[in-house]
Amino acid sequence: MSVKIEGIDSVRRVLSDLLPSEARLLTRQTTKDVAQAIVDQATPLMPVDQGDLVRSTKARQEKDKDGVGQASVRVEKRAFYWRFLEYGDGPDGIEYAFFARARELVMSNIDEVATRAFVRRLAARIQKVAGR
Repeated sequence: MSVKIEGIDSVRRVLSDLLPSEARLLTRQTTKDVAQAIVDQATPLMPVDQGDLVRSTKARQEKDKDGVGQASVRVEKRAFYWRFLEYGDGPDGIEYAFFARARELVMSNIDEVATRAFVRRLAARIQKVAGR
């Protein structure tokens, strides 16, 4: 059996039709992977002084909302100053906009990012189940 997956609509169809029991887990993992893609794109855009901002930026799984997995990009408290750098309110007055630019880049290519994350997670899950 083969399944062709192209875009978010195909991901949703595969989840609802073929694997309803795994749908919640895979959705949660895929949304976190999309948030991680934003972190991965933002990290090289961040100004590096001591590296606290880079180390403090994480993709995080949130509580499901209306049965849909939720994830976010969070910055730990020790790098509270991220917002000053992001919006240009820092001492140098430069608006780095690393999160805004990273989000724009990932969202402009969301079908590919989500599909790649989903296929990777699905393959790993199939391997795990097959290995039992």
